[in-house]
Amino acid sequence: MKTIAKYLSFSLLILSACSTVSDPYHAVILEQGVDMQKFRVDRNACERAVVEKPSNLDSTNSIRFRECLIGKGYKLLS
Repeated sequence: MKTIAKYLSFSLLILSACSTVSDPYHAVILEQGVDMQKFRVDRNACERAVVEKPSNLDSTNSIRFRECLIGKGYKLLS
C-alpha cells in the first residue's frame, strides 16, 4: 500500500511540474533582492513585447521572453 501511495505522489508531482511548463511566459527567477512588484511589471512588459511581434515558433517566442528578462537584470533559474 505504501508503494502505491509513493507512486501516486510521484505521479502528481510530475504532472504538476508539467502543467507549469506549458506556460511559455513562466520564468522562475532568483528572488533574493528582487522587488517582486517591479518584476511583475517587467514580466508583463516582456510578455507584451513578444506577443505584439511574435515569431513563427513558440520556442523562439519563449527564448525572446527570457532574453528580455535577462536584459532587465533578472537571473533565471529555469
